[in-house]
Amino acid sequence: MALKFLDHEGKGSTSKAIEAIAYAKAKGARILNASWGYAGTGDRALNDAIAASNAVFVAAAGNAGTDNDTTPFVPANLPAANIVSVAAVSSNGGLASWSNYGDTTVDLGAPGDGIYSTVPGGYGYMSGTSMAAPHVAGVAALLASAAPSATVGDLVGLVNGAAVASPLSSLTTKTITGGMPNASAALAQLSTTTTEPTAPKGPVWPDGAAITASSISSTGFTVSWPAATDDVAVTGYDVTVGSQPAVTVTTTSLVVSSLTASTSYPVSVVARDADGNSSAPLATTVTTAAAPSTGGGGGGGGSTAPIAEEPVAEEPVAEEPVADEPVADEPGADEQPVDEAPATYDGTVSRTLELACPTIVSAGWADVSESSPHADGIDCATSWEVFLGGSGSTFSPETRLSRAQLASVLARAIEQATGTTLAAGTDQFGDDEGSVHEVAINALAGLGIVGGTDADTYAPASPVTRAQFASMLARTYRHLVGTLPAGTDAFSDDEGNPHEPSVDALAALGVVTGDGQGSYLPAGVLTRAQSATMVARLIDALVEAAVAG
Repeated sequence: MALKFLDHEGKGSTSKAIEAIAYAKAKGARILNASWGYAGTGDRALNDAIAASNAVFVAAAGNAGTDNDTTPFVPANLPAANIVSVAAVSSNGGLASWSNYGDTTVDLGAPGDGIYSTVPGGYGYMSGTSMAAPHVAGVAALLASAAPSATVGDLVGLVNGAAVASPLSSLTTKTITGGMPNASAALAQLSTTTTEPTAPKGPVWPDGAAITASSISSTGFTVSWPAATDDVAVTGYDVTVGSQPAVTVTTTSLVVSSLTASTSYPVSVVARDADGNSSAPLATTVTTAAAPSTGGGGGGGGSTAPIAEEPVAEEPVAEEPVADEPVADEPGADEQPVDEAPATYDGTVSRTLELACPTIVSAGWADVSESSPHADGIDCATSWEVFLGGSGSTFSPETRLSRAQLASVLARAIEQATGTTLAAGTDQFGDDEGSVHEVAINALAGLGIVGGTDADTYAPASPVTRAQFASMLARTYRHLVGTLPAGTDAFSDDEGNPHEPSVDALAALGVVTGDGQGSYLPAGVLTRAQSATMVARLIDALVEAAVAG
């Protein structure tokens, strides 16, 4: 069967590719040919769909003449064990000059140069790894027809084994097998390599299962799906929104917040069981509503601005830096306190939040204990709609936040506290393209609240330390109020740190505190709970300064 998910210009989305793969699986396809792809590092939802397809997935390696070992090409480079990646071989037996290759990532080669094939209106010659892949898919299909009991693993092994048996010097260091598959040799091996088929294991969706979207607004929506069944136990659902990493939930719905208005987001859901098996993916596309003509805000009662915050669409957080502050917004000279007002706090006593939240009302997060030192801060920040939770009824208090995520947190805090919408900033950095947090990053960079690690790099996935966040908070306060208090040397472990002036100023405001023993722990990596408490205290200070209310 031919499944078309690309348009007349050859463009499409991975969500549609996933739908096509799921359709092919439902129809019993045993061999899938993928004469398409794109340069990239990977897509978990697409990989899960391929792995769950129960079919040999033959993928074109790409036509850029590059090494897939160092410049990945999707889906050929995805880790699913049933993928066979194919390079193109010319008529003289050499690797085609334009073909991608990879000693550890491309399995084998096949004819792909000057292939006589059908074209609109007749026949013509075409070249590309898209021509090579069908040759391999054909060999796999021949084997599958000759041995109906052969498993996917059998077929992949036979195809690759047939390539090993037919080496080409041009492919020796360019592909894993170093050869082209020999169909005759593969057929001869059938009787000794095939195994009895076993029923595929893993969660199964009920007939007609589909993702449904509800409560669609300009900044988010809710997605729901039916429960999957399994012979062991379904332990969770991996939900992917857009191009961001999946988030795992145990419920059958998820609230996705703080998205961009009038934007289409591919959504996929994969069920997983206790043995690590996965289901075929459910996939759909949800489009957010148009942005309202006017915005609200202030006092936690205004409308939510289109600034991303939810972990559904967050970048992964990198490991904690080894050095104290290797990824810091450059503090520069402007980081010094500019006001000589006397300090109100000494770094050991925090604000009470009575101005920002006169009455603390529990937000009801299932994973936030009332005895947590951050409970009031989390509830207060939630009431101001700065934090909207992790997924469902959980807040994920110990989850690390990246630089991109915290930019969105601060942008939302400013908008909610002041009742205004931040002006769109210019495109500042090259490494945040496509991130749901890019709008917030550009807006705050335009205000001087966040900066890059260099002129073109923001490092959106890097973690944020307590010292770095202090500088972001200090710049936010100064931007809104105009001055910072003069802070005394509040802590002993931040001497010489470029963020020390900000830490001391915020200690004077009661926004940050130490460990109770004279230390601030500047290199500590920030969690959602800690940042919620600091942001709540900042809003309290802004109310005191008559900026928020």
